Amino acid sequence: MLRDSFELVVQRDHEFPRLVYRALFERYPQARRLFTRNSPGAQGTMFERALMAVLDHLEDDVWLCEKLARLGAQHAAYGVTPEMYEGFGEALVAALSEVSAADWTEAHRDAWT
Repeated sequence: MLRDSFELVVQRDHEFPRLVYRALFERYPQARRLFTRNSPGAQGTMFERALMAVLDHLEDDVWLCEKLARLGAQHAAYGVTPEMYEGFGEALVAALSEVSAADWTEAHRDAWT
């Protein structure tokens, strides 16, 4: 379900990462200060690639643990706190829901949260 819903979103809106960051900054304007290292386009590309990689490796627990631990350490060095992940998750689900529109279901929300 995660892969299928993400593929639908990317097909419908190639600017999907922009929507995620817009939703994040609307909910948590203080998060904007963490995103000054890269251009918005570059940041969106990195996010989309990382999410696609995670979805491609959902059944590979070793890869997921290693990769996500590395990403977590990198983000901690940038000043990201564990609490901030919840806000980013909310923004991600909001953007997925927005692009999916009528195709978004409670099951999709449950799968992504």
